[in-house]
Amino acid sequence: MEFTEPKVFHVAQTGIDDDGVAAYLAEIGAPQWTTDAATGAEKLIEVMGKTCYMSFDKKLNANLTQTRTGSAAYLKSIVTSKHGSVLEHSSDSYMIFCSRAVTHQIVRTRVGVSFSQQSLHYVRIEHLRSALPAVFAEHPRAAEIRTLYKSKFEDLEKAQLELAKLVDIDSQPFHTKKALTTAMRRLAPIGMETILGMSANHRTWRWCISQRTSRFNDAEIRKVFALIFEEQRKRYPHLYYDAVTEEIDGVLEVRFENEKV
Repeated sequence: MEFTEPKVFHVAQTGIDDDGVAAYLAEIGAPQWTTDAATGAEKLIEVMGKTCYMSFDKKLNANLTQTRTGSAAYLKSIVTSKHGSVLEHSSDSYMIFCSRAVTHQIVRTRVGVSFSQQSLHYVRIEHLRSALPAVFAEHPRAAEIRTLYKSKFEDLEKAQLELAKLVDIDSQPFHTKKALTTAMRRLAPIGMETILGMSANHRTWRWCISQRTSRFNDAEIRKVFALIFEEQRKRYPHLYYDAVTEEIDGVLEVRFENEKV
């Protein structure tokens, strides 16, 4: 049994077809429009937002007296005006290492989210990893709790290996291996580390971050989304510029000034 900590890895973000955008701009009569957006994701949001008002050029909309220039100013305006729907066009993907207890909470988020999780139907358990809950680590009797926690995990780890040997799993055809692996997972602890792939658009990431970093949440899920927030803010400072942070028990709590974007 091995103690670990939550980890997140940014693995993908929205790209953009510049040729397609150029053809679109030529079609609507704004071939000269350009942007200094730092990423394809931000450029796409800008294109979608400006399409709503035809604000690429004043000549495209007689109601306009001016058009906003500069991606940073435009994106901040989108967030401030809570035009959240255009944030849904761009997304990011993360691989999250955390306990199955936490993934049970995360996957309850449905709208604008896609999940792929390590399957215990197919992946045999041979070595257990787990983060020691903060409430245990900070307890006056933390050393004793850690020893007990580790001992019980090692018992369950040993049970997986003994079961595999008892049913001679390696000599079985694949469909039988799958059935046995599925049955053996019933002796797996909910606190074991798993891997969750999560993709969401920026509107949803903002909501998830504010909800899941709340001081009233489980410490592990707070750590996961605080890590994701740091990555998102670093990559897209103009989309997360209104974040207000406070360190609570060593973990960032994040809220947004424009909460319901």
